[in-house]
Amino acid sequence: MTYLNIALLYKDIYSNYEKSQYFLLEGISKYKDNVDLWYNLGCLYAIKEDYSNAINCFYYAAIKEPKIITTIEEDSELISFIKKGYYKELLEKIKQN
Repeated sequence: MTYLNIALLYKDIYSNYEKSQYFLLEGISKYKDNVDLWYNLGCLYAIKEDYSNAINCFYYAAIKEPKIITTIEEDSELISFIKKGYYKELLEKIKQN
């Protein structure tokens, strides 16, 4: 959880998305199955409007923990992701598998 906490600090307090991404990726390299790391990396990509990578991260998180879909729907940071149709694209990708 240290990687996640540091990444959130950089994202939410300092708005330093590059450092936040660095710590999320470092955490994932050590804890590949940590859904929270994948979810937050997806959020970061969505904020940066890198929707393709956001979908991939959310997809991996949803495969590991299907309840993450509800979290995506309720996350205020993801309003643009949802409204622009990328959430629907994510759901279609999940349905295919």
